[in-house]
Amino acid sequence: MQKYIAVGCVLALSGGAFANVRVIHGSPDTPAVSVFVDGGNTVGSPVTGSPVIPSLSFRQDSGYLAVPSGDYTFKVTPEADPSLVAIDAFASIDENIPVSVIAIDFLANVRPVILVDNRTTNPSVAQLRLGHFVPDAGAVNILVNGSSFLTDVEFEDVTGYFELAPGFYDIRVVDAVSNAVLQDIPGLELIANTNVSAFALGSVAGETFGVSVFVDAVPAPGTAALLGFAGLAAVRRRR
Repeated sequence: MQKYIAVGCVLALSGGAFANVRVIHGSPDTPAVSVFVDGGNTVGSPVTGSPVIPSLSFRQDSGYLAVPSGDYTFKVTPEADPSLVAIDAFASIDENIPVSVIAIDFLANVRPVILVDNRTTNPSVAQLRLGHFVPDAGAVNILVNGSSFLTDVEFEDVTGYFELAPGFYDIRVVDAVSNAVLQDIPGLELIANTNVSAFALGSVAGETFGVSVFVDAVPAPGTAALLGFAGLAAVRRRR
């Protein structure tokens, strides 16, 4: 499975045109954060300037930001105290490689992962990517419409994009060892000509294990039809 670690990672080198970068808050016990991008900062230096994203809460994403291709430092701080830098990472962003920067793990070990996104749609199929970002969950199996789809998916595992027929899908996430049901997502609609990422986020112990769906690509004329996807989250809580 694909795995792109962000710290010190150089994705590509280019310049001139604009690139698409998205930030996702996936750390379950980290409060709302501010995100600083470049602005003269270097890794290890204090935060300067104003945040590009002033407030991002758990399970929220920034949407895609258009930034010039080039070298960037990403600094993530608590919204309430910008002097405390939780994430301090460097990446070179290419105009042809859209990326998502995801803050993962618990606050004590919070770190970034960079994923290369697919923003090229196919008018005949829906494209779905899956990722496991629940730090206190072991390996999981994923069933689709009652049949085994993926097995032994570990923390930080991310799939490529699956091409699926448009329609409604029942997704179940179970513990790979005990077979206990961690999450049921009935009737998830996948739409042709759209790309989405479904990421398991949260905490088993904190009873916030859930799957959030993020829109990676949609044809421009149909954007309004997909507003229901944005921020979709199904969260399982013990009773």
